[in-house]
Amino acid sequence: MFLALITILAFAGRINGEEEFSFRRVTLVSDAEKFKAADGFKMIYHIVNSVIPTYERKEDFFEMFEHSADVLRNYDFKVGLIDCSTVKDIECNEPKVNSKVFLYNGDEIWADVPLANMLDVDSVVSNALLIPLLDDFEIIYTRIERLEVVAQLQGFKNVIFGYLFAIGTNVHRVLLELAYIYKQEIQFMLTTTQRTISDLEQHSKDNSTMIWFFLCKDSSDTEPFGVCPTVLYRGNISFTSLASAIKLVNGPKYYYLPENGSSIPCNVSNCLYLFHSKENKADVENVAESVVTTYLGVVAVILVDMDSKNLNSYLYYTKKTPSAAISFAGQNGKTFMETSFSKVSLMNFLQRYVAGSVVKQEPLIEEQEALEEFAYSINDDEVSNVVYSNRDVEYDNIVTTLTDQSFADLEQSSQLTLVIFYLPYNPVYSALLQHFLEWKQKYGSLYPHLSVACFNCFDWTDVCEKQHILHTPTLQLFGQKQGLSTSKTAINYTGALHATDIMAFLYLHHFNETVHLKEADIPSLLSGQFQSIANITSHCLLGLFSEDSEELKNFSRAAKEKRGTSLFTFLTGDAAKKFAKKNGVSIPSVMAIRWSDLLQPINYLSPPITPETVSQFAEASKVEKFGELTPEILPYIHRLGKPLSIFFWKPSDTCESAFAEVKRVSQSVKSQDIVFTWLNLASQMSDHFQIQLFETYFQAPVVPALSMVYFSEHAVYNYEDGNFSEESVLEWMEKLREKRHEMKSSYDMEYNDWKPTLRSINFLKDHPFMPLKETTTTSTPMAGNEKKESASHPHQSTDIRRQEL
Repeated sequence: MFLALITILAFAGRINGEEEFSFRRVTLVSDAEKFKAADGFKMIYHIVNSVIPTYERKEDFFEMFEHSADVLRNYDFKVGLIDCSTVKDIECNEPKVNSKVFLYNGDEIWADVPLANMLDVDSVVSNALLIPLLDDFEIIYTRIERLEVVAQLQGFKNVIFGYLFAIGTNVHRVLLELAYIYKQEIQFMLTTTQRTISDLEQHSKDNSTMIWFFLCKDSSDTEPFGVCPTVLYRGNISFTSLASAIKLVNGPKYYYLPENGSSIPCNVSNCLYLFHSKENKADVENVAESVVTTYLGVVAVILVDMDSKNLNSYLYYTKKTPSAAISFAGQNGKTFMETSFSKVSLMNFLQRYVAGSVVKQEPLIEEQEALEEFAYSINDDEVSNVVYSNRDVEYDNIVTTLTDQSFADLEQSSQLTLVIFYLPYNPVYSALLQHFLEWKQKYGSLYPHLSVACFNCFDWTDVCEKQHILHTPTLQLFGQKQGLSTSKTAINYTGALHATDIMAFLYLHHFNETVHLKEADIPSLLSGQFQSIANITSHCLLGLFSEDSEELKNFSRAAKEKRGTSLFTFLTGDAAKKFAKKNGVSIPSVMAIRWSDLLQPINYLSPPITPETVSQFAEASKVEKFGELTPEILPYIHRLGKPLSIFFWKPSDTCESAFAEVKRVSQSVKSQDIVFTWLNLASQMSDHFQIQLFETYFQAPVVPALSMVYFSEHAVYNYEDGNFSEESVLEWMEKLREKRHEMKSSYDMEYNDWKPTLRSINFLKDHPFMPLKETTTTSTPMAGNEKKESASHPHQSTDIRRQEL
């Protein structure tokens, strides 16, 4: 099956006089025509002037290319390097030939892939295997297309259908390698669009990596067009796990012992043994059906007849039937379920012992209420990709690992510590550690006193239940720092799971709820150098008050409510009077200082000064007057409840002129009911978020361009006039205010699960920055890393989860 015809050279050669690199799988081509003329597929990279774009060290590219060749040799691929300074090849004459990798079938070029798309082994192998699998691996873009493809397979072939965030990832590579091996037995398909999977009954309504089995081989003629029995795969997404899953999918629904003793696959698969007697066989088979529906591909189900005289002695089980046990692939021995046998207890048993599974359980009412306030929206593929790409990173020194004994000392500790409660094998937690590593490398030396620790809820379930940990990861702040008004109980962190926001939360708790400044502190506060504050948060609030005034008390009440999200500072007495006189403001007053906002670095709160207005002002102050639109800032924009203006541009004279006009519009008193943002289409944002958005809103995208987004109406209106003058843009916006309900929108947003694609805020919660409700549960079962849909709360405008941008 595997044609491994490849020239293996144990050759330590010099490429154009450069440092030696030893190749074993990659061929250093000396005769280009002869190399291309050989049968099979080839992948060739051309070196020009010893320069490899995007790689500072050529050795890094050579190592990656060598590892890729080692994988591809199993799939009839020859991998070669051609040095254009010494070898004649027609492709060497192409411009920027060293910025692409050529794929050949025989001597014919089938594709040339940009080098920027082949940055690791996963992406190289994924791009290469698309060539031999052109007819065996479908990439689907619409639901109708999926139904049409599946309809041709009904009654003939099972299907593995994957939803991935992007191609070129580790999961994409795994599916392609499996498709190469099992293409005769099973059809592989994937999509990267949510609309393609929107009708699947078991869609989990988040941006997860998901794989379904379409059981089409045995589907009946009565099934609707393109519809087969469907099971969502709940196991680990790895080559070994999915290869085992394919064998189980193509095998019987469950096995019987002793009848099928010679064919059970427990040497390569996890096996669940269900022990029964003649009396309870039907009940056990009913439970087995539920297990197969949930865990198809994850465990093989073995029904063991304990009344049979032909049962092998090693399977003998003395306890009362029915009961269950699990064995793991390649391991001897079984782990028996100790609780009484039922469908619920069996699912709990499997949830604990089957790695990578996600079993949906109905929580208690109290758990449900807490989950609604504390639920996550997670892009699992992006999370998994972070974890896969950093699986060799050592995390031991990033956060402190706690035990049940060291955890008990935290509440009385004089040091503030942020604790991450987690479960092992959770990719969200692993990705969060990667965020911490990046933050620590950048800012760690500036804030050595910030303490973060982790606590394993799998090892100490009782401690996590006591802390009301209903899902993981959950973050809580512990400690009573001397001189501060700190809480004696744990403080829940309810913001985005991103290191910058988390560390800002921890850092700001090292201050009192309000900071009484001295006159000498003002210059450093205005410049952002006060306590190195500008490195960790984008803004702060400054109040000017008379001693013991009602406004100061209101300011303090708001600061207490918003502690950990903003720094609240104030001046009183002569210092306040001097600052007010110098800046032409009155006492009392509250202002927001934004160090990165060049257009409006200081903004003032309009009277009255109440706890509510100060809190709202603190939230609104996170958004710049005319700043770049990033997923990080979107929750704050959405909470403002205002229309969102997005200006799309690229560096050019025309765009910069239009940019200046829109900037003036943002400063106009006529447009204070709008949030103004911009997106540079030439910037290097992850996954080209800004380009995707631009191409979604405009059928014929041309820059400069301007859109207005009305979240509550799910509508986008585009500025069609090519004249970007302040007057014409203001006139268009006024028309939208008065008559947009009579106008046809340019784009209608689907009422769908929208999550930003950038890694920095893949983990937004349904209700960001809302405190956890008090619960009164006792001995509450843990929910683990279970994900539940949040209920709708009409009185809140913060739920961006169901909004598409």
